Amino acid sequence: MTRRSILWFLLAVAGVGGAFYARAEFPRAFSILSLDLKMDRPAALAAAERLSTERGWSPGADARTAVLFDFDDRAQTFIELEGGGAEVFKQAVRDGIHHAYRWKVRRFAAEEIGETTVEFAPDGTPLGFEEKVAEDAAGPALVRDTARQLAEQAAGAQWAVDLVDYTPIEAAEETRPNGRVDHTFVYEAVDQPLGAGRLRLRMVVTGDRVTKLERFLHVPEAFERSYDEMRSSNEAIAEGATAAMLVLYGVFGLGLGLIVMLRRKQLDWRPAAVVGVFFGLLAMAGVANGMPFLWLSYDTSMPVSVFVLLQVALVVVAGVAAFLQVGLSAAAAESLTRAAFPSRPQIWRVWSREAGSSKETLGWTLLGYLLIGVFLAYMVTFYGLSREWEGWWSPTDLLVQPNLFATYFPWLSPVAGALQAGFWEECLFRAVPLAGAALLGDRFGRRKLWIGAAFVIQALVFAAAHANYPAQPAYARLVELILPSFLFGWVYLRHGLLPGIILHA
Repeated sequence: MTRRSILWFLLAVAGVGGAFYARAEFPRAFSILSLDLKMDRPAALAAAERLSTERGWSPGADARTAVLFDFDDRAQTFIELEGGGAEVFKQAVRDGIHHAYRWKVRRFAAEEIGETTVEFAPDGTPLGFEEKVAEDAAGPALVRDTARQLAEQAAGAQWAVDLVDYTPIEAAEETRPNGRVDHTFVYEAVDQPLGAGRLRLRMVVTGDRVTKLERFLHVPEAFERSYDEMRSSNEAIAEGATAAMLVLYGVFGLGLGLIVMLRRKQLDWRPAAVVGVFFGLLAMAGVANGMPFLWLSYDTSMPVSVFVLLQVALVVVAGVAAFLQVGLSAAAAESLTRAAFPSRPQIWRVWSREAGSSKETLGWTLLGYLLIGVFLAYMVTFYGLSREWEGWWSPTDLLVQPNLFATYFPWLSPVAGALQAGFWEECLFRAVPLAGAALLGDRFGRRKLWIGAAFVIQALVFAAAHANYPAQPAYARLVELILPSFLFGWVYLRHGLLPGIILHA
């Protein structure tokens, strides 16, 4: 390929042109939400602290905090599929009809039951809160009407809720063993612009204290069941592919392949172990980088030291798992590739001082980058046509992740995930089945037939393994990734692992 200038010219035109095309057509192919995000993480923390001080929420000034920019994916799915479509969802978010995206600030203290979670709209408007109170905390037994009046006063004075726009639909009470009575009131908005979805307000009065105000979209049970069925179809396809992957690639590819290569004394395990250690450390760093989020799930009945030790253990487990996962896959992929395709570049030497200065390495590297434009152009075209012609659905995306700025190094987690996926999946999904099939063809004859069968199988398994993404129909991701899987397989057969790893990552 390096000797054919016309091929490079055509590839460069396709890659650069595809990138510009994808950039221009991306908003038409994908449903993108433009969100006016006026509050950031420090502002959410400051606002929660101010409200907590003003209203006397527990715990006190020594509280720990955890912040999350969250979204209501179930409500989003309902609106897009049955409540009017993606444009209705985006309009509802922009107009504040339903706050699908919101900041959540948790204030808590170790070994204390009392804690508070406060929610804010993206523009900083306080939306609601929940204060946890011990079941045996003292409190009076208010009658329902008195508790309702207390809740309605708080809704109007503290949370700017105009109850003229709501009608009461539910009321419940629970008497605690110490005689305290807790009341729950649910209101429904009079104006319902989201189809069968019900905009509601839930308030809780604990004794004589308002401890919860929640605004939410109640999704019909019929949709919940149909959505769960849809997701089960997504999961079933992915689980079937995972089972095939474990048997074909895990048992036969890694297990049998490593044994055969070891017996032949062709197992290149030392560089693979180094690669495994690198990705193990990268995985540990990625998990540790997200420690600020882990406090959202912290059980306050647990000592902080125990919780931290558990998180450290999870970091270590993630590192060991990545070491084994990537290290074994790399050892099998490279050893099988060396035996099946001796002329292909060795992945851990391709950028060495000697090989890295060659035209071949330059060609393999450029090939990976130029194919990105081709790949993105395909994705944009596929999603655009499937939405317009077939009515296929994929969720509206924000294309921004404010939670990254709560991590210690915002760039680390996405880069670590991309590198591991690019390297490991190309080793396991491409090199192991295709090189293994070539060796089986050498052993039993009909080498090209074996490679051709593996070429089709690797595309199906790879595409189906990604079908657990929320999409409709359930096989949408499988159809989408068939052609890219063939492209990845062709790249490996012709040029080795490097271009596919670059493109994939």
